Amino acid sequence: MLSKWKKSHGQWVLYLDCRELDEKQLLEILDEAAEILKPMTAKVPVLANVESTTLSTEFMEKLKQLATEVYTKKVDYSAIVGVSGVKKVLLSSYNFLLKQDMRAFNTEEEALEWLTSEHSKNS
Repeated sequence: MLSKWKKSHGQWVLYLDCRELDEKQLLEILDEAAEILKPMTAKVPVLANVESTTLSTEFMEKLKQLATEVYTKKVDYSAIVGVSGVKKVLLSSYNFLLKQDMRAFNTEEEALEWLTSEHSKNS
């Protein structure tokens, strides 16, 4: 299993550790996250770490598809770590096209703090 639950400030966050995964594994983690989220009755926060990862066109297409089908209905807030260069452009496109507000952070600790703090509910 490539994704797991992390507890921070008493709240569970779905954590997708994409660091150094190859394209096949990246596509698997998207499907795995969707399967975890589908039965959820409440929206949950999600953290993805994409440090040292190359995001392909196929990955972005799959992400858009699953975002439309599952993620936008089941994800409360989302944060991402490891976004620089071209990944910043991809993140902006994802947020714009799907009307999302995935936030980029430098560290997992910063991302978890934002995801589980009260101010995330108001920003």
